[in-house]
Amino acid sequence: MALPIRKKYTGNGVQTQVTVGAVSEAAASFNVAATTGWPATFPFHIVVDPGTSKEEKMLVTGASGTLLSVTRGVGVDGTSAAVHEVGAVVYPVFTASEADEANQIASVMTTKGDLITTDGSTINRLAKGADDYVLISKASATNGIKWESVATVALQGPQGATGSQGPQGFQGATGPQGSQGATGSQGATGPQGATGATGATGATGPQGATGSQGATGPVNTDENATNSTAALRTSVGQLKATTFSATDSASTTPFAQAGSFTYIGLNCARVTNSSTVYSDVVSGRTVLVGSSASTLGTASSSRRYKENIQTATISSADVYNLRPVTFDYNNLVTAESDEWKYNQHGLIAEEVEETSLKFLISYDDAGLPRHIKYELLAIPLLATIKEQNQRIIALEARLTQLENN
Repeated sequence: MALPIRKKYTGNGVQTQVTVGAVSEAAASFNVAATTGWPATFPFHIVVDPGTSKEEKMLVTGASGTLLSVTRGVGVDGTSAAVHEVGAVVYPVFTASEADEANQIASVMTTKGDLITTDGSTINRLAKGADDYVLISKASATNGIKWESVATVALQGPQGATGSQGPQGFQGATGPQGSQGATGSQGATGPQGATGATGATGATGPQGATGSQGATGPVNTDENATNSTAALRTSVGQLKATTFSATDSASTTPFAQAGSFTYIGLNCARVTNSSTVYSDVVSGRTVLVGSSASTLGTASSSRRYKENIQTATISSADVYNLRPVTFDYNNLVTAESDEWKYNQHGLIAEEVEETSLKFLISYDDAGLPRHIKYELLAIPLLATIKEQNQRIIALEARLTQLENN
């Protein structure tokens, strides 16, 4: 039998009607209203005027929009070409001839072992070969294949295809672990973390024993000083102020003016021309004053005078936030001259008090911030410089490592 042509089907082809004009018996194409749900590829069968005396089944071989190209004639379910008027019903169908093609294929096989083959234009039956024969490809055979004996195939036939690979075997036991390799070089040190908060201040240790009093220093005198001599050093590390009257001399002028003056120190430096040795608020250089207003001194730095020594914890962020300002002293401050009153530079004690650098602040009797111990400001600055230097060293190490890689 001839090779069947595969037909196209859909399960939702919608019924439509003939349009434009009547379909003559010889027409090879005609228009329909729509092809909704119809197969998108060809060929497939349709029926026109179903259930009437003019029922005709056609093979649609192509379409341009709703214009159908068809093959007609006797043989499609026994129907014949007819004239179909506008409005005639049309829809896709499965035909008896298509079902018969499947039956014809099945009917070709008649004997056990039969094969269905083709020579390219018809469907043929290839009967089963003799026992122990094998099926081989043979270009000269009608269907391109034939049965041959095993012996003939073994001597003359082409090499068979490579068989499929067998299943993978079980994995063998793991061998002993090798010795550990040498440890790689250590990476560069990471940047230093932020400084932690300052810890609580420890309890004050017991006061050491008072040292022996040093020898009394020399006494300065002035031929123009009366009532008393210059300041006396009363004990080690202390200078006592003294008040005396100064008179002018006809031959020399040791003082800028005559009157009652207070002097301090071994070389008799003038403080004020009144009995006040220390002014609580005064513009000028930093002076260290003891618990008594008549005692002056310096801050000792030797380890001999210290105990409970610990490394200070300084917040670099607080150092960065210090705000240097320029200012003029107001009328509450007694300044020696305009040089010490106007266009001054410094910090604001209340702003410093809000940071962890409160140790720079001195307070008055009411507990309010008054002075900044500028002589101690170098301590947090030194700690900040050291921290920045450590970060620079770490960054240089990382840069060197990146360059070497």
